[in-house]
Amino acid sequence: MMTMESLSRPSAVDGAVEPLLAWLEKPLSEFMIRDPLTADEGELVRAVRARMIHSGAGHLPVLSGGRPVGMVTVRDLARSMPIPLTLVRRAEVARLLAMPIAQVMSTPAITLPATATFDEAVQRMVKCNVGSIMVTDPRSGKLVGLITRSTITRAVATLSGKSA
Repeated sequence: MMTMESLSRPSAVDGAVEPLLAWLEKPLSEFMIRDPLTADEGELVRAVRARMIHSGAGHLPVLSGGRPVGMVTVRDLARSMPIPLTLVRRAEVARLLAMPIAQVMSTPAITLPATATFDEAVQRMVKCNVGSIMVTDPRSGKLVGLITRSTITRAVATLSGKSA
């Protein structure tokens, strides 16, 4: 039975908490995907869609002058296409694929500086209900990396001693 006295006694778990807390305070620069694939806000949906399919990327930061302005996801692309496609005229599909990606992307850009902590990234993802966060240079605001749910999962697996 758990009592106030038992809670105040040191346990084996206590020894594991300190390393975990220290790890959560590490900067994003230690975990992020460096130089992720990106799209320019003026690029056409057709080109960005092809890049995402070819690379298997589920998220692509959209940039203007090297700074994040939004994120395009597989979900954004799916929402931009009418369902069912079989009922749509070819001209309509061609028009949709010829739109600038800025008309399809999710905004605002969800970012954190590279100096932010792993814990801050997890908290921001939960708060904003997003699957990725763009990591920026704290001085210039330019994109330097990307943190995704997969990145976080791999990092946690590494901490637990399991290979992901």
